[in-house]
Amino acid sequence: MLDNTPPSLPHGMRYENQLAMIEDMSLASIARDYPTPFYCYSQSAIEQKIQACLKAFEATGAKVHFAVKANGNINLLRLMAKAGLGADIVSGGELTRACKAGIAPADVIFSGVAKTDCELEYAMQKGVGQYNVESIEELHRINTIAQRLGVVIDAVLRVNPEVDAGTHQHITTAKKGSKFGIAYSQLDSALQTAATLSGINIRGLAMHIGSQITSLEPYRQSIQRMLYWLEQLQAKGFTIDRIDLGGGLGVDYGDGECLEYSDYAELIKKSFANYQVDIQLELGRSLIAEAGILVSSVVSTKQSSPNNFVLLDAGMNDLLRPSLYQAHHPLMAASLSTSAIPETFDVVGPICESTDCFHKNYPMSRPNTGDLMFFTVVGAYCSVLSSSYNSRTLIPELLVSGENVRIIRKPWTIDEQLKLEE
Repeated sequence: MLDNTPPSLPHGMRYENQLAMIEDMSLASIARDYPTPFYCYSQSAIEQKIQACLKAFEATGAKVHFAVKANGNINLLRLMAKAGLGADIVSGGELTRACKAGIAPADVIFSGVAKTDCELEYAMQKGVGQYNVESIEELHRINTIAQRLGVVIDAVLRVNPEVDAGTHQHITTAKKGSKFGIAYSQLDSALQTAATLSGINIRGLAMHIGSQITSLEPYRQSIQRMLYWLEQLQAKGFTIDRIDLGGGLGVDYGDGECLEYSDYAELIKKSFANYQVDIQLELGRSLIAEAGILVSSVVSTKQSSPNNFVLLDAGMNDLLRPSLYQAHHPLMAASLSTSAIPETFDVVGPICESTDCFHKNYPMSRPNTGDLMFFTVVGAYCSVLSSSYNSRTLIPELLVSGENVRIIRKPWTIDEQLKLEE
């Protein structure tokens, strides 16, 4: 709400003299140098979140890998590399980003359901440390490439535990019928097949049950199934010494729902207390989401019936999650009103699509043309999904550290886009 009561702000932000601050810079001062819309991240918020994560999982012995798909900006990946995190990738392009950011290929996990032969060959040449295999067919393709290159790669089998994580249907990955993972009924066959392939060394099992999970119960069920399969396979003589638990921990998008690192770490510690296995984690959203904001300006308000509108210069091409997942990103004012009159508005952007709507019946005081506003919790799965749809500029990304603001992704203007078409 945009009233005279300061709302809850993400770490790294505060209101000072009624002005929204990110670290030691006001959004108003940043917007004077960088036209809206733009993404903006707090470096201290990212670094403190990383350290909180590592501390929470230290007792489990788990190795944390950052899911590059959440935010692949190389400048942010360098913060992950500096802290000692590995990387979880789903494409050859993400591998290039991770390596250029300083993450060792040996600390990279290559996930993804449709890795191409070119991507697999590139990864093997780079020396990627782990491949998460999604099918028996993929085992054969990987083995053919490994034999041609004269290498033996370490892999784990991603098994579908058939657990409903209770998230949006577009971000659940472990229900029966999902394109992801090997059906557990095929697990024995997959391991027996792998035992005949000289280019692959199967080290363990992997799971990934979805994203934005705010309850421990789906993890508890999935881990129990993983442990059951682990015991069954070890009893049959298979050597299983690595378990990849994926990621998906949910963050607070303004509804108070999230999953704390400490709670998940305690579950892992108790579950694996009697097992000698290395544990891998692939965390993305929870490390980066709350550190980012999207700053936009009010183009106009619009009187209509039955709803009134606030029109922003940011559109669904800049922030796709509300259209794609019906996701909620709190909207706040860069300058607090001292005489707020409660109203409700539909908050929309300029894109020629009816889905270009961020909020319906959103409570706020009526803004003026030119007022700065910002969406919170946009550090993950937001800038990476942005586009130049409607021939709009691909907006920039900024990183703030104290009083220092630097551009970490330049805007991609229409003139620069047209150069690729000449």
